[in-house]
Amino acid sequence: MTPFSFETYFATLIAFLQATFPTVPTVAEYPRLRKKIEAPAILVELADLTPLDDAGTEQLCLAARFEARIVFDQVPIAGGNQNLAALSLAASTALAIYRQGRIVAGGAASAKNFKLEPDQFKPDLAGYAVWLVEWVHDLRLGASVWDGEGIRPSTIYVGYAPEIGAGNEGRYDEVAP
Repeated sequence: MTPFSFETYFATLIAFLQATFPTVPTVAEYPRLRKKIEAPAILVELADLTPLDDAGTEQLCLAARFEARIVFDQVPIAGGNQNLAALSLAASTALAIYRQGRIVAGGAASAKNFKLEPDQFKPDLAGYAVWLVEWVHDLRLGASVWDGEGIRPSTIYVGYAPEIGAGNEGRYDEVAP
């Protein structure tokens, strides 16, 4: 299995959103430098990484929370309300990502824990109608010690401390053939 890659994830997500919403002029990673964007826009970024329980594979298990800001200019749009238009595109974005499930193969679970809300916390987006779409992917970073070629266990035994280790093999119980 190919290990998870943030570069591949973002490239695939941006391409997927551009193909899904071809009339949206700006679909990109959230710009780190102040620059003019053409609205409406879908701006995607990784918000945070939270540790998950160890899977026993020697992979780093994390919950990755992604955000997409749906941005509409406050200049009146023909026959509509910018905030309502931003909400509609936010809902469509969340639905598309939900239906896509896995954005990339290899180390990322299907998208879950969706949240949509108005966003007024990015100072560089003041003056725009902005809705925030959040979702989470559980990730496994790195290669699994159980994948690929090599020795795979055919019989598994369990021992109970303190009767474990060399010299205690006869006290182990077989749990898998």
